[in-house]
Amino acid sequence: MHKGTGVLVSEESMRQIKSKLSWGLFCALALYGLTASVHAASFLPKNFDELVGEAEQIFVGVVVSAQPRQQPAGAIVTDVSFGGIELLKGTVAEGYVLTVLGGEIGGQGMEIAGVPKFQPGARYLVFVTGNGQVFYPFVGGDQGVFQVRDDVTGTARVYNGFGGPSAIAANAQAAALQSGQISKAPFAQPQPADPVSLDAFKAVIRSRLGR
Repeated sequence: MHKGTGVLVSEESMRQIKSKLSWGLFCALALYGLTASVHAASFLPKNFDELVGEAEQIFVGVVVSAQPRQQPAGAIVTDVSFGGIELLKGTVAEGYVLTVLGGEIGGQGMEIAGVPKFQPGARYLVFVTGNGQVFYPFVGGDQGVFQVRDDVTGTARVYNGFGGPSAIAANAQAAALQSGQISKAPFAQPQPADPVSLDAFKAVIRSRLGR
């Protein structure tokens, strides 16, 4: 894979680009000066309240497929389809498709370093904004993507988009417990180092939404 000039894109810049350019034209510009690779993406830090407040949709779902395709302007995008959707905010239907920049077709590809990649069969909790309009349609970029995995007891737990500990989830739960927004039982962590359970994180989100 031939690598060209790196591109650093802040979320504020993305908002300005979004207001002036179509998705197709932005993808064409993203390809200008490079053959296959955007080296890195940078996003402004987001706290939990901003994730919830700025998201157009929040849901838990399993990736059914991740299908790359090439747009007329030349950019490669991947359509990520979700099933088993549990909706927390907004409106989405079963089989909802998120379009992200990057993918590979016939040995030719584009990748964006610094953002999580979606794996078919894996489960995610996502905070979506600007789907079809921005290159990575999640609030705060990687900050709006969480992996969900079962531990040895079968309890679903929340990790960041790369599979590591999620400070956002842990801090949100701690603040909600301290303020009494959610009760300790049954959501209290048995050990401080344990990742936040999915049930607890959903309870915090619903509390923030006033549900």
